[in-house]
Amino acid sequence: MGRQVIFAAWFLLATTVWHCSCGDPGHERTGTEVRTDGAAPQDHRATEDSVVPGETRDSPDIVDVGEAQPPVRLFSFAIITDTHIGEGFLDFGTPGFYDSGGEEHVPSQRLRTAIEIVEAAASDLDIHFVLALGDFTDSGEDSEFAMAGQLLDELTLPWLPLIGNHDMWPYYRTGPDSFEEAPLPTGDVAFMETFQDHFVQSVDVFPSLELAPGPVHNPELDLDSHFVNFSFEHLGTRFLCLDLVTRSHAPPEVPGIGPDGQLFDFEGGTWSWLRKQLDEHPPGPSQPVLVFAHHPLVPLELENFSQEEHDTVVETLFSGAVGQNVKAWFAGHWHVNLVGNLPTGHPMVITAATKDTSAVRVVQVFSDGSIDFETVLESP
Repeated sequence: MGRQVIFAAWFLLATTVWHCSCGDPGHERTGTEVRTDGAAPQDHRATEDSVVPGETRDSPDIVDVGEAQPPVRLFSFAIITDTHIGEGFLDFGTPGFYDSGGEEHVPSQRLRTAIEIVEAAASDLDIHFVLALGDFTDSGEDSEFAMAGQLLDELTLPWLPLIGNHDMWPYYRTGPDSFEEAPLPTGDVAFMETFQDHFVQSVDVFPSLELAPGPVHNPELDLDSHFVNFSFEHLGTRFLCLDLVTRSHAPPEVPGIGPDGQLFDFEGGTWSWLRKQLDEHPPGPSQPVLVFAHHPLVPLELENFSQEEHDTVVETLFSGAVGQNVKAWFAGHWHVNLVGNLPTGHPMVITAATKDTSAVRVVQVFSDGSIDFETVLESP
């Protein structure tokens, strides 16, 4: 946790506008992307006749243009992240990383609580689905993936998973300072074995869901990788979910991969997939686009992205025509609730680890294209 706090502090100093999201539903951030009219969002839900972003509707009714009408909330969704199933064990479940089993423990209990929080708030906040932003496991063991999947299946709401760095290279510890690990970063294989069927079933809920094909050859490491990238639309809003998790090993004395992000700019890689998405499915006029990754978009090469990669992302997604549609970058990884601005002024929204406080962030989407990401629900 110490390293995340250090880099979070750097981020706070480096951003021009920042604040903590402290779970106070009445706290509203001023700015163009967040509700500022003071209206209670739950009082303005969308109806069957509501207009979605970018849509217009003729009406014979006479409207008093002297009084602005508050935008209608179209829907909300919840974010959870960094569940870290298996944390606290040298070797979770049965021996080895290609294993099974595993007992109830603090991270699994806090994920259960987060699920209960989502379900309890779903009606009042009009939550339609949940996005889970990675680090389901602590060390990529099969048993950890299995328990995470079983717990998430307890949700009555739809949910979609994105991979994190702790999920990528399976290992277990043989002692406080010793470990055994898989020969290659095959956690993405275990991830897809766990969640592939769920992605297939989710097409019934999200007909526009597109999962990147895989595996593909990764020329940077000369191995096959499953890049867990996907996109979908919901009530006029576009969701882009990106696998930017490095496959490179951490320093030799540390098991698994490092904490940094990577674009994978080659055929079949994440950045190639994203460019193709933007070319083949350009956002419509005024269509909101929301971007999700496990990593915050910060130029800290040992912890997130190189300066060059950071600038490439900012130029592609947050500048020019596309930048008019993209509303925010959402991430986990740092285990804190933070909101700051990218160089373009777009919000970057980081959600705390579910394993620590059962944190759930609720994002509300409105008919004028604005979003509200201030609500963070946590266990007492």
